Amino acid sequence: TSGPVGFLQSRGGIFYDLGSGTGKAVIGAAVLHNFDVCYGIECLEGLYSLSLDALNGYNTKGKARLAGREHDTRK
Repeated sequence: TSGPVGFLQSRGGIFYDLGSGTGKAVIGAAVLHNFDVCYGIECLEGLYSLSLDALNGYNTKGKARLAGREHDTRK
């Protein structure tokens, strides 16, 4: 652990995933930490297309399940 004032101990920040593939890491980051924004960057069209499907699933199902939950990394 990084201590009470270390990395990812408070809300916010920006998550980038270069070569994000199908977007699983970006969605995982959004679920596990309260980032201001999460970006996935993928150049391969097929993987990018799959990531849009994953994003759609997160936007339609995942966000609703997390809406009432306070998902901050501080304990």
